[in-house]
Amino acid sequence: VYIDLDGFKSVNDDFGHEAGDRMLSLVAEILRSSIRQTDYAARLGGDEFALLLTHANSEGGKCRSNYIQQQLNFAKLEYGGCKVPIRASFGIAEIISGSKLDEILHQADRNMYLNKILRRNG
Repeated sequence: VYIDLDGFKSVNDDFGHEAGDRMLSLVAEILRSSIRQTDYAARLGGDEFALLLTHANSEGGKCRSNYIQQQLNFAKLEYGGCKVPIRASFGIAEIISGSKLDEILHQADRNMYLNKILRRNG
C-alpha cells in the first residue's frame, strides 16, 4: 500500500514545520496502531508512507487498507489550538510471485494518484 498525505505542504506553510513534523509522527502512530503484528509500515520520505500487509489475499488487503485509510482520514492533529485534519490517499498493488519491487511500487503509486484524483473530484 502506497500512502501520500493530501495537502501536507499547506500544513507546513500555514502552521510551520513543527506542526508538519507532529503530523508525520501522528500518522506513523496511527499506522503502527492500525496494522497487525505481521504487517510492516515505513516512511518512504517526505509525506509518503508504505504498508506491507502480509498474509492477506487481494480482497482482505483492500478491506484492511480501507480501514486504515478511514483511521487516518478521521484523525486530526491538535496544534496551536487548532484541529488540523489529516487526509491521505492510498494505492494498492498485489504482490504476485515473480513481481519486481519497482513494478509493485510503480503500480501502488499509480493507484494512489488515481485515488487522490477521485477523492479530489468527490
